[in-house]
Amino acid sequence: MRGTYPPCDAIEWQSHTIQATDEAACRRIFHDINLSSKSDPDVNRLLAVLGHMPFAVTLMANLGKRGRSNAKELLDTWYKSGTDMLSVANSPERSMNRSISLLVDSDFVKQNPDALPLLAILSLLPAGTTKTIFVGGQRP
Repeated sequence: MRGTYPPCDAIEWQSHTIQATDEAACRRIFHDINLSSKSDPDVNRLLAVLGHMPFAVTLMANLGKRGRSNAKELLDTWYKSGTDMLSVANSPERSMNRSISLLVDSDFVKQNPDALPLLAILSLLPAGTTKTIFVGGQRP
C-alpha cells in the first residue's frame, strides 16, 4: 500500500518491516520481471545499490522492462536522482512532475513518434481514460 493514511479506519492495520533479501533472490526477482536483463553485467551492481530490498528491486526491474533500459542506464539515473526517481517527499506537485518527467524523457517514449501527442491528448481529459478503447467511435 502506498500512502500516508490507511484506506479506512474500520480495519486494524498492521505494518511489517520487509527485510532485505539475499543477492541470489534479488537477481531472480529482477530477471523474472525483466527477462532481457539475464546477460546484463551491471545487474549485480544495481541490486547492491538498491540494498537488496525486494520492493526497490521489483520497481527497478519493472522500470527497466517498461523503459527498455539496461541496468547501467538505471544506475546512471539512480545516481542522478536516487529515490527521487519515485517521489519527492512533502510535495505532491513535484512528485507528479518527476513522474511525468521520467515518462516523457524515457527512451521508450522518445522512440515512438506518436507517444507525446497521445500523452498530450490524455492530459486534457479531466479523469484520464478507461480501459475501453473506441476506434472511430465504434467499440472494437
